[in-house]
Amino acid sequence: MGCRKPISQRARRLCELHIENDTTSWAQPDMTRCSPFVSIPDLENITVTTDNAAEVVDIIQGLVNATVGNGTQIPPSELNTVVEKLNQVVNVTTVTPTLGGNIISIFSDILISTTDVTPVAVSILTLTDKMGNTMDFPSDSLSLTAPSLALSMIDVDPEGFEGLTFSAFSISSIQEPNVFVNQTSEGKPIPEANVTILLPSTLHNFLPPGKRNKTRVQFQFYGTQDLFQDPDTANTHSKLMVNSYIVSASINGSHVSDLDDGERVVITLHHRKAKQGELKLTVVDLP
Repeated sequence: MGCRKPISQRARRLCELHIENDTTSWAQPDMTRCSPFVSIPDLENITVTTDNAAEVVDIIQGLVNATVGNGTQIPPSELNTVVEKLNQVVNVTTVTPTLGGNIISIFSDILISTTDVTPVAVSILTLTDKMGNTMDFPSDSLSLTAPSLALSMIDVDPEGFEGLTFSAFSISSIQEPNVFVNQTSEGKPIPEANVTILLPSTLHNFLPPGKRNKTRVQFQFYGTQDLFQDPDTANTHSKLMVNSYIVSASINGSHVSDLDDGERVVITLHHRKAKQGELKLTVVDLP
């Protein structure tokens, strides 16, 4: 499509074929050649409704893409406007896989840019968690990925729960990670995976029946540490550093604690940089 400004340039996006289910969808639009006719501050004047929620996300996607695509940082005030407007979208409308995928792509573009996300880190994590708990999809599971991000949601039957295994593979923060979800905890961590979480079958005691007598379990993977900065490790003079990718698991509407020995949550993290004479992975048992 022709840009409104400058009229000599064009915006483009690809129609992608998804081999696994033989469907097509529009990829994120490339607006880098266009001067935005709406700026990020203008978003403040838009009221999000059920009818225009998807359009608002498209506008934000184009604005973020045009800004960070030129190597420009998004100022803190504008970044807060973006996150707040996306939060309104999640609050007023049912999040579909397409809409959720677009929101994940927006966060991905921001994370892999030079923008400082520290001021909105908690808001992004809270919004992603809320979106994962409320997203509507027809099957029992769904995974959304974008460079440096992955969100997997599984609706499980508490009565027949046999555990869950989640693994993620990521080569770099600028590539989409591959995720693997298996509805059992019998397997062992995949050696090539950057992170693995094993949820034991005994968690069925903590699974409250939800919609359609199913309980939503979600996993989140972050191929960047930008959302998890600590003043002690962010200091350039500090020798401390986050040496793995970030992964989490949560059960909608439930708090898990005091698991028996041998039936604990097991998280396996591969070190990004191995120290001399040290193992390249860390295994953590959570009670």
